[in-house]
Amino acid sequence: MTHTNTPHPEVSESAQRITELEGQLARAHADFINYRKDESRRAIEMTERAGERVVNDLLEGLDSVEALVAHTPEAVQTQFADWSKGLVLVRDQVRAVLMRHGVVEIPFQGVAFDPALHEAIGNDVVADVGQDGMITSCLRVGYTMHGRVLRPAQVRVGSFREQKKDKAVAQ
Repeated sequence: MTHTNTPHPEVSESAQRITELEGQLARAHADFINYRKDESRRAIEMTERAGERVVNDLLEGLDSVEALVAHTPEAVQTQFADWSKGLVLVRDQVRAVLMRHGVVEIPFQGVAFDPALHEAIGNDVVADVGQDGMITSCLRVGYTMHGRVLRPAQVRVGSFREQKKDKAVAQ
């Protein structure tokens, strides 16, 4: 009886099947790892979005406090100085809490209009060509949170128009 080095056909098929199953297992494992990463990312995103909705609601209250502080008559500020100071402290506290949670005011002073950050409510004629397209005033402060715009700043934008010279002066 001679012994040959040729593998038995059943062993060869079994080895091939094992290799095939190992490949499938490796792919399934990689898919599962990717699935867990995706689900973790989605959960974080859902939490952030829920937080953004709450912050948007709080911003409406902050807008009211800001308007109250800005439009409190001087006589009321004098007569009710402690109350006025307390209102300013509450406003500053709310701002600080929002900042701790990643809420940032969108800049508007001295910056060019950016449609990704600003909502143009109107235009103001400006005499200097360098002010064309620059924000002239802010009607409602805008905010971002974690790099996403919660709400755009409502602004007025400078529009340069060359002044027409009076014909009588030119002659």
